[in-house]
Amino acid sequence: MPAATTPLGEVPDSRVRFASKRDLWINLLLHAGVAALAVTCVYRIGMGGGDTGIAIFCGIMALFNLWLLYGTEYFLDGRELVARSGPFAWTVELASIESVRPTRNPLSSPALSLERLRIEYRQGNRVCRILISPQDQDGFINALDAAAPQLAKTGTHELSLRSAAV
Repeated sequence: MPAATTPLGEVPDSRVRFASKRDLWINLLLHAGVAALAVTCVYRIGMGGGDTGIAIFCGIMALFNLWLLYGTEYFLDGRELVARSGPFAWTVELASIESVRPTRNPLSSPALSLERLRIEYRQGNRVCRILISPQDQDGFINALDAAAPQLAKTGTHELSLRSAAV
């Protein structure tokens, strides 16, 4: 049976979206950065003859911080996981995922909370990792479990390869 189409003949988006959880301290830190940059921008412009280049740079950086804060999200479809954070995007083929485990690792990642999931996957011969922080971790784990048949639940917010899960 063919996929449903819109009136324009396009296949509708079948991705499931998961918002990133935001820790209060990360939220405050990014908003403080935006406020400081905005004040610098307004101050430079208001000086009349101040350095316009610095004002423009501060304005761009403030918008960039807001983009990271409000543009961090995750999508699952039948084939891949896409993690987006502002202008950055990571794509992981679902078939390549080997494990998912909870972590509080603070490494830089597309995650706005320390309540994270560490996803290990293969890319050729390399084992790669991505840290994400979906707000609805139960829903994310259930959706990933349903979409990736090679994985089996092995604990709370944990998935492993079926052969390793037994």
